[in-house]
Order: sequence, then C-alpha cells, then structure tokens
Amino acid sequence: SLAATQLITKEKLTATAAIPHSPSRVATPHRVVYSPTRRPSAAQTTHGPKRNTINGAAMMLERLVSKHEDRHRTSLPAPRQSLSKERSSCDGAHEPEIEETKVPFLPARRYVQKAHILAACGQTAPIDWVSGGLQACGVLLPNLDPTQHSQEQMNELESDAGLCKIGEATYSEVFSAQWRYVPRTRYDKFNSKKGAVKGERLMQVALKIIPFGNSSVKSGTGETQTTLRDLYQEIGATLALSRLSERERGKLQEARTQVKMPLKPKERELGANFVKAFRVCICQGPLPEPLLRAWDRWQGEYPDLCENSRPDYYPANQLFAVFVLEMGGETLENANVATWKEARSIIRQLALSMALAERNNRFEHRDLHWGNIMVTRYNSNLTFLYQLPPTGSRHKSTLISIPSYRVRCTIIDYTLSRLHIDNDDAEGVSKPASYDPSNNVFYVALKDQALFQGQGDIQFDVYRQMRGCAHDDWEGFHPHTNVLWLTYVLQKILTTKSPAIRDELMAFAETKLGSPPESVSLEVRRAAAQELLRRWMHEFEQCESSSQVLQCALLDLYLVEMSEPAHDNSTDDVGSVPAFFREHSEFLDSLTQVADSAGNVESWTQDSAPTSEQELLRGLCKTLDGYQEQPTCLDPYLERIVGQLMAVVREYVYAYHDSMDRQLPIPISTTRLDGVFELLYTLCKVRGYKIILQFFPHAVADVEPVFATLWRYSADLGTTGWPARYVLLIWLSLLAMVPFDIESIDSEIVEQPMIKGVDSNTAQPLIDRWITQGKLYLTRSGCEMEGAAVMLARLLSRKDAAARQPQFIEWAAREISDAARPAITGGSSGGLQIGSVLRINGALRVLCHLFSAMDSAESLAPQIPRTCTGVPLSA
Repeated sequence: SLAATQLITKEKLTATAAIPHSPSRVATPHRVVYSPTRRPSAAQTTHGPKRNTINGAAMMLERLVSKHEDRHRTSLPAPRQSLSKERSSCDGAHEPEIEETKVPFLPARRYVQKAHILAACGQTAPIDWVSGGLQACGVLLPNLDPTQHSQEQMNELESDAGLCKIGEATYSEVFSAQWRYVPRTRYDKFNSKKGAVKGERLMQVALKIIPFGNSSVKSGTGETQTTLRDLYQEIGATLALSRLSERERGKLQEARTQVKMPLKPKERELGANFVKAFRVCICQGPLPEPLLRAWDRWQGEYPDLCENSRPDYYPANQLFAVFVLEMGGETLENANVATWKEARSIIRQLALSMALAERNNRFEHRDLHWGNIMVTRYNSNLTFLYQLPPTGSRHKSTLISIPSYRVRCTIIDYTLSRLHIDNDDAEGVSKPASYDPSNNVFYVALKDQALFQGQGDIQFDVYRQMRGCAHDDWEGFHPHTNVLWLTYVLQKILTTKSPAIRDELMAFAETKLGSPPESVSLEVRRAAAQELLRRWMHEFEQCESSSQVLQCALLDLYLVEMSEPAHDNSTDDVGSVPAFFREHSEFLDSLTQVADSAGNVESWTQDSAPTSEQELLRGLCKTLDGYQEQPTCLDPYLERIVGQLMAVVREYVYAYHDSMDRQLPIPISTTRLDGVFELLYTLCKVRGYKIILQFFPHAVADVEPVFATLWRYSADLGTTGWPARYVLLIWLSLLAMVPFDIESIDSEIVEQPMIKGVDSNTAQPLIDRWITQGKLYLTRSGCEMEGAAVMLARLLSRKDAAARQPQFIEWAAREISDAARPAITGGSSGGLQIGSVLRINGALRVLCHLFSAMDSAESLAPQIPRTCTGVPLSA
C-alpha cells in the first residue's frame, strides 16, 4: 500500500475518477468508504490512518488507457481515438460540450418511496441489467461472447475499452468506463440556436454504483444499504449543484458577451467547481459480468487495497443507483501540491464555488475534507473565470479571474450536505399547489454522536466545531460551517504538503511589509511577517461565510465589476478607457507600504512624510486619476483600500484626542498625514464621496476624536491642509447619523485651541460647537464648503437638533441678505465681491442639503422662500 502510494505521487494521473471519500462514515479520516446509514463508533474513530482504497487507482487507469496504444482492435468501433482526444483536454484546450443536466422536479420529502427515486432520475421503472446491461446506461462495451472469447481475452478487451475499477466505498463501488454522449455547439444556447449534432462521441467517466433499498442484504462487513431518503438527498444535491455549475457558466458567457469582453486563448469559464453529473439512473438485477470482471482485475492487482467482498451476492430484485460523473482527478490527499501559488489557487477555487452555492442554494457541504476534493493537473497555466451575483453595495455582477497555476479542483460527495433547491428550471412536471419553494431544503440530520467523538485528526475537530455552529439545527443555514472546512483544507495543505509552500507564503508576507529600513534585522523582519500571517489566518477563520473569505488578504483575489461595456484591454494606448483595475496588484502593494509607513506613531511628530512615502502617494493618486471615466472598476477593491487608509487616520485622531484629554503638549504634526488625506480625497473625487463613505468607520466613540481633530485643523485655514479638512468634514457627516443623542456622548472635557472668530468655550454643548464649526467652512471655496454643507444638513436633520433648525435658517437668511445687500442697494459698482458670493453659495447649499435630508419638509417650506428674497438673479 505504501509503495503504491509513493508510485502514484510520482506518476500523477490527469484523469482519475471523482470517487466519494467520506471519513465521516468511516473508522479513519483517510479511508474511502461510504455508508450513510452507519456512523463510526467512538472506539473506531480513534484509530490512526489506514490504507486508502484510491491508492493504485491512478496507476491502474493510466496503464489501462495506454497499455495497448498501438494494438489493432476489431471488437470496438475505434474508441481509442475518442479517448485520446478526451485525455488531451487535460491541457485545457478541448472541453467537451455536452447537453446540460436535466434537473427534474425535486421537492424535499420526509418519507421517500421507490417511485420518488425513479422520478428524480427521470424514469418510471428500473433498467433491467439482465436484458439491457451496462449499455442501457450509455456505457460502451465490446460485444463479447463467453463461448468465443476466453476469460483472458475478455479482460483484455474490456480493459482496452476503458472499463476498470478505480475505487471502492463501504457497500458501493466506483468504476471507470467510456460513455456515449452527443456534443453541442459552444454558446448555442445563448445565441438561440439549436445545437449541431455531429454524431455520438465517447468520453471517460466515473460510474459510482450504490446498492440501496434492501435492508435484508448486508455487506461482508455487516453494513446496511443506503436508505431511500439518504439516496434521494444525494441525487438531489448532485443534480442541483451540477446544474448550478452549468447555469453559472452560461451566465458568465452571456455577461461577457454583453460587456464585450471576449474570451482569451487561455481563459476558461468554470462557473463553479462542483462535479459534473451527466446522468443518474436506477438499475435492477445482479451486477453485470463486465463489472465483476473489472472488480476481479482490481483485486488481483491490488489485493491490499480491496476491502469489500466480491459483489456477486445480490438478488435478482436488487436496486442500484448509477451516478455517471466526470473524471475529477486524484484526491487532494494524494495530490502533489508543491508551491504556495498552487495551494492558493485551490483555496480560491473552493471558496469561489462555495460562495456561489451559498448565494444560489444556501449550500453547506458539511464534509469537505481533502478526500472529497479532487485535483486535476493541466499542462498549461490557464486562467479561470467566475462570476458572483450582485450583493450588498454591489449592484452589478462581479467577474473574478484567477490563474490556475496548472491545477483545477472538483468538489464531490454531498451525502451530508444541506442545500435549498428552488426547482425554477425543473423540467417535465407541473408543481403542485402545496409546494413551497422557499422551504424546499435537502439536508441530513447528523444525530450519530460517534461522528463527533473521533480523535487523531483535525477533521474530527471540524465536526465538533460544526455542531457548535449549528447548535444541532441541521435544517437551518449556517454558512460558517463552510469556512470551517476551508480553514481545515488550508491547514492540511500547510502542514502536510511541501515545506516550500510555507517558505513561499512567508516570502509573500514579507513582500507585503515593504522594503524595511537598513537598521531592521532579519529576525525582526521575519517576526513581523509571522505576525502578519497570524493576522491573515485569524481574519480567514473569523469569516462568517465563503463570500467573506473572498475578501481576505490571504487570497488576494482579482475582481472586475461587469458594468459598462469594456474596451479591449490588450493594448496600452494612451487615453484608452480601462476595462478593469489593471494595476490592482501593484496598487495594493504600494498601499500596504504607505499604510505601514504612515501608521508609524513615532513619525507623527515630523512635519512631512518620508520621501519614499510621498513618491508612493503621488503614484497612487495618479493611478486613481486614470479611472475617472470608469470609476466602477475600483469598486471591488474600495473596501480594502479605504479600510487600510482609514485605519491609519483613525489611530491618528485617537492619539491626538488622548493627548488633549491629558492636557499635554501636542507633539503631533498636522501636516504629517497630508498625503494620506489627499489620497482619500482623490478616492472621493474619482468615485464620489457617498460611495467612499460606506467604508468609513462610524462608531459612537469616533465622534469626539474626529471633531477635536477637525477643530485643530481649523486653527490654521491656510491654502494647505484642505484635503484633510474635507475628509474630516465628510467623516463627521457620517458620524452625525449615529443613533444616539449627541448630549449622551458629549464629554465636554476637550480643551480646544483658539480659532480666530470662534468662541471655544468648553461649556458650550458639542452639538452647538459642531454647528459653529460647520458655519466656519461654508465661506470656504472648493470642496470644504460642500463637505460642511453635507455635515450640517445631516446634523440639523436629527431629532435632537430640531430645536436648532429655525435659528440656523434665520442665520442663513441673514447671511444671504447681508452678503447680497451691497449689490441690491447699489453700494458696489462691480457687483458682488467674491466673499459675498461664497457666503450666499454656502448658505444656499446647506439649505438645499437640509431640505433633501429632512424626513418631512413641511416645516421648512414656509421659510425657504424668505431666505431667498432680495437675492438678485444676476448674482
């Protein structure tokens, strides 16, 4: 067994079957066995890793498909050519186009009968294996006559035909065979054309054969057969998730066509990484002789891996479910993952697929160990494309593009899964009136306590964590369980695969730290990188769903919002409109360096930022300016960009507020973070302040520190520092919406510096000082006036500020009247002076914002005309 395992690692097969690997139903976390009706006892689950029945499968299938490559065969209609073409798809150049999975009407059922199973498979009666054999399921086999062919000849011809056993599970078997299919033309469905039928073709598939429904027949180990309800759940989940992958792939193709983003030579739309189910059929009768001969060949070549009894004891009325599945590669447990890029590609693919299923089917896998993840290795480095539907603040679908690094993973085995099936595209059956699509949940209640008592592998810890997350509510939707399994997979890769993965991940973290000063030792830098990795892992583990995992810095995903029609981005012509945020990787790297440099508290006493930081900030602003024509390209990255910058700014304002609370000298420079504030202003200019404000912190505790910092900047209203004042003003406009009375958060302990023309009496309530501060900026030209107008409008629209509205409106009326009086009386021959124009503009602007922000404008309507009287139209 160990020799076979080592040999497989060296001989990597590119197309091994998608074999079920469910240690939740076994004695160890590694064995490929399947028995949903029997859970391991606590004593069994403490055993160490045993042999894996997939060991040797890769080597055997590789030998079978290449053993007689040049031998002439007259018993088959030249299947070798089709098989060779199918195997060439492992370079990603040829993906077989097959008719989409037909999903029948699948209502969730508490009690399942045989007729329900047949209906789920689109049948009215089982296929008779005695009369029809495997050919009735679409499997291609040579026409053999036992009277004319010896046992050795039949074994050789069936092996040449690709029929072999490739794995086993408790009381079920997995074979590989050639399957007939009719191809369809790529994109036919989305061009409203009928698929072009060019004749039948062959492809290598996996046949997962499960006996069910006969409780009187037990396996050699005493296992009972799969129940009807468990089988119905697995059929529904397999078909629904296979259909999800096809549907999402179709949506991606259609969306790319609409936005004029053609597919590049090495790009592939995956849709999702769930195993493709070509067909599920119900058969009856003893296991066909070709399968028994394939079983014997497996036992003869790998006796140590064969644990099941020879399946020749089934009665004539025995029922079998035959899942015809795509070839998914070898298990992640046996796959050779050598680099961090390959590992990250696998985690990305898993997280993206789980996020899609969460959003579309409220899906939880609940058993995503590394035996249920298949890995296929390509000969070329393709780019995989996914599309996430609109969610939250995103009003458009999001395109995600990731390099494969020559690996593709496939998710299999949904025996313990939970998902919702809406049956929107169910075919052939009208839905009954009693059907409730909102409550059509397929799930398995995990009641066997032995499942949660296992020891010896972190996989068993995940089961216990999963139970703690679900609180034994297995019907409910708890997406954090998917995060638990993704964390498990990441830990498995980091701890059991090549040590080079951990070294590369450490180097990746060091690059995110930026170039260190010469005085920083290697040990200090390594410790900082380890701390960064720890924060990344903590962020990963704390995610509530797979969708949040996609935002983790550890994955560094590539997102494009599919909004406006995009131009070809293959050229770098000056002035061309970008199709997406092309510089996202370099931008985020530079941003991290800026955040680390600007976040150094010791540097806040300096009057200016280091030269290197200033150069990075100028480059970042220049990059953002290039996206003014298509600012939505930045949306997938805004949360991360604004979050990093605001983390530095927030720490700065808190430090300043703390220093004032202690009545200490203020050593913090007001110009040290000018570059950071300018970058935030550029983001507001390019994308709009309303969008950027969505990512600003808005805790109640932020109110006084931010106000104190703005008051300090108001002490010197020069020509510099206006980006900082603008950012603080719009931040206060957001904080003005906190759901608490301003008086309840007014400490009145901060001593403000003197501002010319402003009374800084600390006995004045915070809300009055807030209004006074806003009035100061209404006479400023540029964006400061706009920020103050928005802030004052939101502040005065609060219920606890309602009493101050009339007084403020009277003040605005006087401002307009006093500023316009010289022009009205003729005292100014040249018309209004610039100062008067700014006073009128500021007062009118805040009134416009206030009028639009009010829940009820009736109280303001009588006063608005009075504020405008006397203003000449020529002004």
